[in-house]
Amino acid sequence: MAAAVMFTNELLCFVKFNFGKVPKSEIVTILNGFYDDDEVCRAKGVLFEAVNSMADKVDGLPRLKVRKEGTNKRRLDCEDILNLVELLDKKSISLPEFCAVNLNRIPRLDPLDVDTVRTAQSVEDLRQQVHTLTSQFSDLKQMLLAMNCSTVHPEAPDRAQCGSSMQETVVSDPPRVIVDSVSTANEVSTPSFASMFMTKDDQGQWFVQSKTKKKPTMVRKIITRGDTNHSTSGTVKLKSVTVSSKPKVWHTFVGRLDPETTEEAVCDHLSEVGINVVKCTALPKREKWQEKHAAFRIVVNIDHKDRMFDDDVWPTGTDVRDWVFTSRSDNGDS
Repeated sequence: MAAAVMFTNELLCFVKFNFGKVPKSEIVTILNGFYDDDEVCRAKGVLFEAVNSMADKVDGLPRLKVRKEGTNKRRLDCEDILNLVELLDKKSISLPEFCAVNLNRIPRLDPLDVDTVRTAQSVEDLRQQVHTLTSQFSDLKQMLLAMNCSTVHPEAPDRAQCGSSMQETVVSDPPRVIVDSVSTANEVSTPSFASMFMTKDDQGQWFVQSKTKKKPTMVRKIITRGDTNHSTSGTVKLKSVTVSSKPKVWHTFVGRLDPETTEEAVCDHLSEVGINVVKCTALPKREKWQEKHAAFRIVVNIDHKDRMFDDDVWPTGTDVRDWVFTSRSDNGDS
């Protein structure tokens, strides 16, 4: 009997012996906090190589994704590893054998105690954010230094000398420089009266008009309820057209009834439970499977629509739904 192929990787060894015992999200957090990017990327390649070399080919095996560099690259690679292990577990396929050569590269903490790992990861994220802010502040300082240099010493032949002469001023009071630059930006974005008068030309405009939305005007509307037609002269009478209002109804679909059920039986049943039925129509059976049940379109008074969905109204297993109108169905008038 041929010996099983064994792969050397500490990360995969840790995953194999803890998968199924520790929540998947916790394992991802431990891997993301303990191993670096190169170790995670190498373990991911070893896992896919080991699965592809198995005698029993796995159906639906995902492809090996090469993640782009970014802040979440390591976590995404860890999730790819756990997703593949979970896929093999669902298909009842045993993982290849993984061993560890360097025991120092296996986490030495209880997998369930991940507070330390999360704290270290938070500290690392904060460190990166501070580094990014420091770099941005340095770039802003260099930009302001160059602006001041071009304003104070426009004819200075040596930029390095100008920068050294202005370095002391910018560094000595950086908050004042930043506030001044912000106020200057606001002045540029908001036109003043002086700037508008200075830039006036034949096609220009002194005052910028802002468009405001007009509120819609309320329109009065009444429907008179008088019983008599009024006349001013006694010969001319105004008459209104009485509009008949239809009672409001609700359309319902009822299915999965006995195939021998009739419309009369449904109407009698609903009348006995106090539901006013306006119309009941048996749906035609166009398909073979529809012959096993009877279905109806029932129109009831709007006051009884909630009563139609009570469990005590229908026998067990009845399918009751709101009627859905489509472009091919009628508009529901009755």
